Amino acid sequence: MEKRCFIFLLMILCFSGPVFSQVEDCTNGIDDDGDGLVDCDDTECPAPILTLINDTSSCESFTLEVILGIDLTGSEAYYDNWPALGGSQISGTLTSSQTIYLLDGSGNCSDSLSFDVTIGTVPSLTLSDPPIICTPETHDLTDPMYVLASSGVISYFMDSTLNNYVQDATAAEDGEYYVQLNNDGCIEIGILNASVLPSPIAPIAGEDSLYCNGQFLTDLFAIDSEAGGLTWYSDYTLLEILGSGPKLSPFYELGVTPYYVTETGSNGCESEASVISLTIIECELIIPTAITPDGNLINDTWEVIDLDEVYPNNYVRIYNRWGMIIYEHSSDNGLTPYHENRWDGSYKGETVPTGSYYYVVQLNDMDENVLTGSISVIKE
Repeated sequence: MEKRCFIFLLMILCFSGPVFSQVEDCTNGIDDDGDGLVDCDDTECPAPILTLINDTSSCESFTLEVILGIDLTGSEAYYDNWPALGGSQISGTLTSSQTIYLLDGSGNCSDSLSFDVTIGTVPSLTLSDPPIICTPETHDLTDPMYVLASSGVISYFMDSTLNNYVQDATAAEDGEYYVQLNNDGCIEIGILNASVLPSPIAPIAGEDSLYCNGQFLTDLFAIDSEAGGLTWYSDYTLLEILGSGPKLSPFYELGVTPYYVTETGSNGCESEASVISLTIIECELIIPTAITPDGNLINDTWEVIDLDEVYPNNYVRIYNRWGMIIYEHSSDNGLTPYHENRWDGSYKGETVPTGSYYYVVQLNDMDENVLTGSISVIKE
């Protein structure tokens, strides 16, 4: 009687213990090890093997998929913590980053793993095309006026496949640019159109000029390259406009005065400037006080050095002591310069007598200056 009771009690312990309740999937197996239980130690009841899941990242949400593995019991499930630590089953779609716990079976007849899910936020990317500019200027695409991002790393590409990376987005030329914003794997892509129009080449400007004070100034000139409009400026910053067109009347100011001229093309782009410098200095003519018309080719004529160069519209008269004109010449604004017909000390083909004679030179400059003085004719 006591023996049967012991066995009865033993059976109660076996059937009510936790091990027996954990192997319901192996009820058709064989108790190979003779422990009275059909469990994971038996060849017909292998432990479940869960397929490994790596840490993963997703944007906005992550959906838990069907659990895969070998010899799963059918009770496999996802948890927000280990069940032994109070974790609860979870399923469906996750919207926040967390560690996921996966368990199948129990006790020695189980498998478990965990993995991290990082859920990022899709970034906000606002793009505005930069204004149209002209060469040699370039666009700075990193300017927040054109690219405004919530968070993440911004990259620039020249193609939609995002293979042609832009090395320097601060000096972008004309073209279409693809802007990628990457926020922990969450990517937003947009397109920027950067317009850089070609500028015409600088116009061909006239040569620098040197004038004496009082001398008439000729107009400055320039030649355009594409039949565009020419604009003249007084400063290298091209802010103060003096005039437009191929010619400009210069200022009359002693010293060196630079003038800047640009060309504007049909697309509205302005070229770089060409520069013309005009210099006005105080000049003194060298006027001889005597000539020796003896035919030895030395001091035979009255040579006024630089007269034609400085005052091309000069008018020269020579008088005798009685006030009679014995020589006169008009240079006619350089068409018949004085140096081609200098006074040789003669009147009507005959050398004048030794003595003093008087000259009047009209410079015909801006101030209508007139030079006067005496010349001595010496015969040896």
